[in-house]
This record gives sequence, structure tokens and C-alpha cells, in this order.
Amino acid sequence: MIIGTKAKVGFGTETLREQEILTEYLKEVSLYEYDFVDCAWRYGNEPYIGMALCNIKKADMSFRFNVAFQSKVWPSKFPGGVNKSLKFALSKIGVNNYMDSYLLHAPADTIEKNITAWKQLIDCQTRGQTKRIGLGDFTIEVMDALFEATGRRPDVLQLPISLGNIHFEYISYCQENSIELQSYRPLEGWEKYSGNKILVDLAAKYGTTIKNLISAFFLNLGITVILLPESKGEIGELIEAKSLILSKEDLDLIKSITQ
Repeated sequence: MIIGTKAKVGFGTETLREQEILTEYLKEVSLYEYDFVDCAWRYGNEPYIGMALCNIKKADMSFRFNVAFQSKVWPSKFPGGVNKSLKFALSKIGVNNYMDSYLLHAPADTIEKNITAWKQLIDCQTRGQTKRIGLGDFTIEVMDALFEATGRRPDVLQLPISLGNIHFEYISYCQENSIELQSYRPLEGWEKYSGNKILVDLAAKYGTTIKNLISAFFLNLGITVILLPESKGEIGELIEAKSLILSKEDLDLIKSITQ
């Protein structure tokens, strides 16, 4: 049992479209404490994820995949109905008859389209098709407009937060409004910091890697990280960030790098 931060760790699938690799990776993911699998219509892999899970099940009838699923609908699909896209995702993944979280992947080009799609997503939650609803790459201004139109704020907000791209105003906004903030690019550009003395010293102090230290930094700030392993072996390595508790002083040291 991993004891550490309360923030979640998601398994990213953005670049995974080969069924054979997905089969190996998902089997490995089931062995560790990942909180959810992050996928999307835009990634083009929901059907392959479903087929990969079927293949694992055929090879081992005792196999159970108990990790939650999160998916997203792309703006081009808004006119066809958010409910239709959600049903498609559920049918292709084939694990449950509901999604743990379903998000508007990105904003449409008008506020009217966004409000309509948001209302449809709220209806999906009301019908029990998804436990939580969220947004991806929406600005604070647009989120406030959605709230004014519907009285509902997102349960989840996804942003490409990394050491080189920290939006502290969004961190504060999400904390104030009880929104789970997720980073789908927490390790972007991490190589740039691999020789940074502060990070090198802290990684040695905590007995971890630079990658895991960066992930742990966000987790300790209460930000969920979505991690996309570069290999099957990294699946078990990256989840170790979940067990790292960083001191306030060390968090401040890492923050100083980003300023």
C-alpha cells in the first residue's frame, strides 16, 4: 500500500494507439495504484483500449481491471451531442456503463457552443452516465461564464501544467472552488531541469529520480498528474511519486526554480 499525497495519479494514453502495446501497458497498470486511465476521442484509442482489455481477459479469465476511466469529447463533436460521444466512449472501452469523469476536451469557438455543450454534459451526469464532469484548457473567464449560465462549476479542470508552465492563478481558483486540477503535461521539458542543483540535491535527499521529484512536487501542491510512461518498466517507477511527501521548505525551493 502506497502512503503519500492525497492527489491522484492518472495513466496517460495520449500517444498509445497500438493494441499490442496497450495490452502490455494496461496489464502492468493494473498491478499498481494508478487512480484512473485518461483517454479521449481525440486520441483515437478508445476502441483499442477496449480490445486490449478483452485480449487480457481472454488470456486470463480471472483478470479484473479496477482502475477508473476518464475520457473527453472534442469540440468538433459538440454539435452531434455530448451524450452521443459519451455513449460511444463507454461502448468502446467496455468496462462500465458509466465514466468516472468526462470532460469537454477543449473550448469551442463561441461561448454559446460551450454553454450548450456544458449543459449537455451536466445532463449526462444527472442521468448517471458519468460520476464527474470537467473541462480542458478553459480559461477562468469562460468557466465563470459557464457557471453564470448553469450554476455549475466543473469537478475537474485539465491544464498543461509543468515546471516551465505553472499557472498559480488557476491553482488558487481551483482550490477556492473545490475543483480537482489535473496536469496532463507534468513532465514536459523535464530534461531542461535534470542538471539543476536544487533538484539534483532534493532527488538525492528523497532517494528518487528527477522525474518523480517533479511529479511529487505537483502532487504535494494538490495537483493530479497524468503520467505517460516511455516504457513498460516506467509504469511501476513513475507511480512511486505518489508516496513522496515533500517538506514545505523543499516545495518552496522547487517553486523558486519556476519564478
